[in-house]
Amino acid sequence: MIGLFLRRRLRDAVFAAERLGLAAADAVIRPLSGVARARLREEVVSGRIRKVLVNRSDGVGDAVVCLPLLRQLARRFEDVRVLASAANAFVFREAGLAVVADDPARPFWRWWRGTGPDPMRKARYALAVLLSPLARRLRPRPEAYDLLLDLVGDPLVRAAHPARWLVGRNLGPLAAAYDAFAAAPRPPRSETAAEECRRAAAECLGLDIPAEDEAVGAKTARRRRQILFLVGGEPRRQLDLARWSRLLELAAAAAPCLVADDERQAVLPALRRRPELAQNARVTWLEGARPLAELARIASESALLLALDGGAEHYLQRFTNAFVLYTCGLPAQWRPPSRDPYRRRGLPGGHVYEETVTSDGLDKMVLYRGGDRKPCYNLLCDDPEVKGIDPRLAAALLRRARCLA
Repeated sequence: MIGLFLRRRLRDAVFAAERLGLAAADAVIRPLSGVARARLREEVVSGRIRKVLVNRSDGVGDAVVCLPLLRQLARRFEDVRVLASAANAFVFREAGLAVVADDPARPFWRWWRGTGPDPMRKARYALAVLLSPLARRLRPRPEAYDLLLDLVGDPLVRAAHPARWLVGRNLGPLAAAYDAFAAAPRPPRSETAAEECRRAAAECLGLDIPAEDEAVGAKTARRRRQILFLVGGEPRRQLDLARWSRLLELAAAAAPCLVADDERQAVLPALRRRPELAQNARVTWLEGARPLAELARIASESALLLALDGGAEHYLQRFTNAFVLYTCGLPAQWRPPSRDPYRRRGLPGGHVYEETVTSDGLDKMVLYRGGDRKPCYNLLCDDPEVKGIDPRLAAALLRRARCLA
């Protein structure tokens, strides 16, 4: 308990420092870039911005939430390409976007996002970012792009892909490396990831970029009364086996369930051995690692997707109605995109339930514990106050879902 208490206090201190850094960047650094921001907007209006590279070289979920923005940029500029990682390049190719492969050996991945906490490595990256404008003047390189829109938070990307303009989101003091950047949301991390990226592009480029849902399915599609029950996901986000088992048992009572896992196959085999599930005729086990394309087909035929927040969930929730559980991170940032606002309701045990209907008529529902959520910063991903979702409460909400009526 003492260790948990100390990690919570450390997490709160990191969060407070982050908020202070964002506020300082908005108050001090951003006004200094006002002239550059005005010049960039003039170039956008005059048509001088033709070749655009968008940095989205991270995960599958990050790619999915940015697709509406990328499509709008592709309609506005002559040549728009996406810098993609090996993990998410297929998402952009499916959307018909031009892809540039990122180099996983770049400093961002080696120093900033490398495995394990290493303050010296992160300090080295931060110093390189702050010195990057000077390094660019001392060693100029031919510019391959007119504009580089950084949605990942890696100002050093310009060293590998030179561009006349580099813009992005508020990164605190590191935002000084951008030519222009968008103000931080108030309060910080209160916007969805899709909204924050869209606003960054709109503020820096002076464009009116309306919000769009990113859906592939529609309410009118013919669906079977079944649930695609996805138990895969990052280990740090996993429910314990007893909660998964109870939730699956109760969900199967509401509708037949097709259970799938990710390539690690860490949960499904253990669930299948549970006595209460082994002989359940309403549970079908999709054993083995299934490609996302196959799971997308199954999702499009199912009335509902039930999953933990993660890349696979973001990809699949576009095809059908979705019920998403959050055990780590910030639901406000990563719930399924919708132009219509979510309706929020507090429930017993510190649970919060939110729901909305997208413009395509798909129901999106989210459930989590703890209304005052903060990022875990890899310090507190096992917080029992967040992970203790009640399976009975989740199943009760499922039974009331319109898509299972």
